[in-house]
Amino acid sequence: MKRNSIILFLVLLFIPALASAEERCRECGMKVDESSPFASYALLKDGGKLYFCDIGDMLVHVLKKKKVQPESVFVKDYAKGEWIDAKQAFFVLSKKFSTPMGWGIGAFKNKDDALSYGNKVYDFSGALSLIE
Repeated sequence: MKRNSIILFLVLLFIPALASAEERCRECGMKVDESSPFASYALLKDGGKLYFCDIGDMLVHVLKKKKVQPESVFVKDYAKGEWIDAKQAFFVLSKKFSTPMGWGIGAFKNKDDALSYGNKVYDFSGALSLIE
């Protein structure tokens, strides 16, 4: 019985470490808080999933460095908190946002919501200019 308790203890000890390894930002290595309005992820063609702590990190990784060509990319709608397709989102740079890596970029499903945070709105491909 004592041996089983030790094994159970070790399993429970290492499970969180294994889970958190999957939730590290692919660009900077920071732990990703999926509840953050600035979290994002990319789905790869092979079924893999890459997490990002900040929309700016995702844009750098996917659009600027072109380290991956994902099947799809998802961001959080800042206004509603729901996951949306990044290719359908509107992006805005605003000092009103305090993002994990300081990029200050928010994503919105609705263009009018985006305009309420900044006067210039970008689509996914145009968002490259936000990080250059």
